[in-house]
Amino acid sequence: MHLTRNVLAKCPQKLKQPVAEDLRSIFYARSKKKAMEFFKAFEPKWANQVPSAFKSLETNIDNALTFKNFPEVEWLALRTKNPL
Repeated sequence: MHLTRNVLAKCPQKLKQPVAEDLRSIFYARSKKKAMEFFKAFEPKWANQVPSAFKSLETNIDNALTFKNFPEVEWLALRTKNPL
């Protein structure tokens, strides 16, 4: 959640919605491998338009996807900051 907010804070208002949709595809992917595929598709689409946003995501993507190393039933609790 924090990474998403940080990335979107670096985007102009008109690009926030499409960037957010692409970020959602990364974080809601069914596997870490698929999430990385979505991340690789994110780069050519956004790296030139919002370089600081892309750099922020690129720097933190491995840490942000750590929750995918755990069983899928635990992902929701691990992916969000809400402990419930």
